[in-house]
Amino acid sequence: MIKFFRKIKHKLLSEGRKRKYSKLAISISIAFLITACKNSNENPTKSNEYNLPAVQKEMWEEPRHQLILSKSSIKVIDVRIPPKDTTEYHLHNRATLYNLINDANLATQEYGKEWSFKTAKQYRKSGFLLNLSKEYILNNSYHRVANIDTTTFHLIGLVNTENYKNTEKESFDDWFIKHQIEVDKMKRSELIEFDNPVLIIQNSIGESSIIKENVIHSFKSEAGAVTWIPTKTQFKLINNSNATINYNIIELKDLINKHTNE
Repeated sequence: MIKFFRKIKHKLLSEGRKRKYSKLAISISIAFLITACKNSNENPTKSNEYNLPAVQKEMWEEPRHQLILSKSSIKVIDVRIPPKDTTEYHLHNRATLYNLINDANLATQEYGKEWSFKTAKQYRKSGFLLNLSKEYILNNSYHRVANIDTTTFHLIGLVNTENYKNTEKESFDDWFIKHQIEVDKMKRSELIEFDNPVLIIQNSIGESSIIKENVIHSFKSEAGAVTWIPTKTQFKLINNSNATINYNIIELKDLINKHTNE
């Protein structure tokens, strides 16, 4: 474990980045994680290295993964990991799409294995989408995540809780249809309608709202704010701020086109 964190320190100090880390911040992060690992009552030993707990914690049961919306088989989860914080072990085994809000350098540990760390040359932008459905379904992950950065890691997760263990490989992208749209300052979008229910994710800070069925509602201001729109419902996005707002609109469906229309 000590060797691993020395490796982290070496990488962070040797690789150029847009946001520089101070030696003090790195040392504090490493010291915190070492202490957390020693004190954790879930820290696996060699004797149980390949024996997962009989009851595994679902992703949305982990305290830093907040369930903010549940519609039929769809769960929407707001994930925030503060600097120098470590999640509890939790399970990933279902179709999952991530919408990044704020990036950070992370370390991950699969249950019973060593910590792994990958330094990014550049932070990913807000609105970056990552579909891990195939990876999670074919190779279940029971892990914990540590934020070794100086900023909070924040993303929105969309999970389809249906069991698709026998899914053909080429179908792993079929649960989520992704659209991106920008609305200029003090403007409105065109009228929008989809054949599937959608989740709207606001990726930028700014005052916004939505016109649905001729009623203005869903007033938002924070990056990471979400709105659910049922199947075949017409709506417009309204930007009430002085800067462009970026949105991801995610259509939600399964392989046999059963609409989650609630």
